[in-house]
Amino acid sequence: MAYSDPPANAVATPHVQARLLHGLLQQLGIEKASLVGHSWGGLLALLYALEYPDEVSGLVLLAPGSMRRKPRLRAPLSAARSPSGRSDRHRLYDAPQGMLIRANLAEAFAPDPVPIDYAKMAQALWLRRPRQTKVFAREKYGGRPVMRALAARYPDLRLPVLLVTGEADRVVSPEQHALRLHRAIPHSELRTLVGAGHELLHTRPEAAVDAIARFWARRPRPYMDSDFRFLFTGRSS
Repeated sequence: MAYSDPPANAVATPHVQARLLHGLLQQLGIEKASLVGHSWGGLLALLYALEYPDEVSGLVLLAPGSMRRKPRLRAPLSAARSPSGRSDRHRLYDAPQGMLIRANLAEAFAPDPVPIDYAKMAQALWLRRPRQTKVFAREKYGGRPVMRALAARYPDLRLPVLLVTGEADRVVSPEQHALRLHRAIPHSELRTLVGAGHELLHTRPEAAVDAIARFWARRPRPYMDSDFRFLFTGRSS
């Protein structure tokens, strides 16, 4: 969640965002791209590759959310789901919610500590931008039916796929997501980072960059030119 406005006259579902991403790549003149997606962005990258298979040459998925699982409401998102009004807003932004935000961040970064600067930024975004919080919540929970629908299509992916997951991820369970996705895409490669949690881009940046670099190095020669680029899809907690 950051400062981006949601799409006009539409809920930013994964399908809507895939179409927006497709339009962006066309405007940039990128005919073949490798997509890097973290968490919810991993689901978006998977959907994009299935919808536009001839326009994607590979996927690097970091702690990807990919498989439907039993719903678990995580504050403060559970409160933010309602398109309500004043009472929900005040309940979301009172003092106890600050503690809930810190608890969610601690879970996302565990077993590593939450960086102080990141915690301050997240607190500011969650507590001072109620409209963005509601948009984020709708997007997050809107991804669940997409996971259910895409699960049967994952074996159709024929492009290279690299999965990187944190062994200690408390947000996107490796067993429920990355491992199941790896089994669904037999040719995929799976890397498990021992002692790492969900926020790999912050806690294991070297491992994430190394995975992308190695993935790039293995690309077929026809794509190793100026038209072959990586595009990152992801979001912040």
